[in-house]
Formats: sequence, structure tokens, C-alpha cells
Amino acid sequence: MDKIEIIKLNPNRWEEYKELRLQALKENPEAFGSTYEEAADKPDKEWKSRLEKVQKLKNYWMFLQN
Repeated sequence: MDKIEIIKLNPNRWEEYKELRLQALKENPEAFGSTYEEAADKPDKEWKSRLEKVQKLKNYWMFLQN
């Protein structure tokens, strides 16, 4: 059985978030309102900015570990 770990992603982990999001967009595009191509074209500062905004809302992101 897979283990799920819930962690808070702070802005200095934006590269992990970007990688996870892009992977999810490739594997399950129907689950998102944007496309892989749109997301991949975003500048790095936008990925970090997104996590800065989310951090203020106290949201959490899940990572699936095998």
C-alpha cells in the first residue's frame, strides 16, 4: 500500500512543487483547468509566487510516496 505524507510547501520548495504539478498535468490533464504547456511556460518566479500566496492561506499539498 502506498504511503501518503502531507507536508506544507513553503516558497523555497517551489522547484518540487513545479515538478509535481507538471507531472500531474502530464499524467491526468483532465483534473486541471490548465494544460501542461501553459504551466511549463510560466517563469520560475511565478511558481515561487504561487507558493507564497498559498502559504498565507495555510493550504497543504500532498505527496504520494511509494
